[in-house]
Amino acid sequence: MRYETIERWSRYFWTILLLAAGISHFVLFDFLLAQMPPYLPEPGFLIHLSGVVEIAFALGLQVRSIRRWVWLGIALMCVAYLPVHWHVWINCEALAAANGAYHIPCWLALVRLPIQIVLIGWPAWLSGALGRPLKK
Repeated sequence: MRYETIERWSRYFWTILLLAAGISHFVLFDFLLAQMPPYLPEPGFLIHLSGVVEIAFALGLQVRSIRRWVWLGIALMCVAYLPVHWHVWINCEALAAANGAYHIPCWLALVRLPIQIVLIGWPAWLSGALGRPLKK
């Protein structure tokens, strides 16, 4: 499969994913707030900021001249989310008890960690940061 085909379909997927995730930061604010680690400052602001950044990245993927940098930004954003995902997994039972309906099941919190590695590597590869093994 050609790189251009992979990049195009990846762009479709990531645009939908980022728009949905970005909007969810405003619609599901309480759910996300309940997952935030206590050591992060201004968790409400960080949730809104990350929602805006995700929407901006979705739009940025549509601009060819900046696409490579947007892919890299998406990879770095996914790295930045790792502490939150780790916090949810190691504290999933306490979060479930404290937050009732606003929690992620422990099995899903665990599954999300290796998926996050894919969500880091995929856009990093598309940015060219990891090289492009497929011929252009």
